[in-house]
Amino acid sequence: MQGKPMRLDISVIVQQIVRHAHNPSATYEWVVAREALVQILTDLETRADDPSLNKLRKLIQRGDQEFLKTRPLTLVGGSLGNEE
Repeated sequence: MQGKPMRLDISVIVQQIVRHAHNPSATYEWVVAREALVQILTDLETRADDPSLNKLRKLIQRGDQEFLKTRPLTLVGGSLGNEE
């Protein structure tokens, strides 16, 4: 007998993403992380208009602001990139 796939509430997904992003031991390349976060946000937006998605939007916005403080901006296919 197969069990039903686990379905997480959108607010729980967003909470876990934000918690990981604020973990001081977490390291990631913002450009790559941003791409993944935007894809997750897009997917979650198709499921429902959940108020917790604003937290994810703000996380992306803050990440962009921090990234732009430390690196020059280049738009690559609509995504943020850094000039090398």
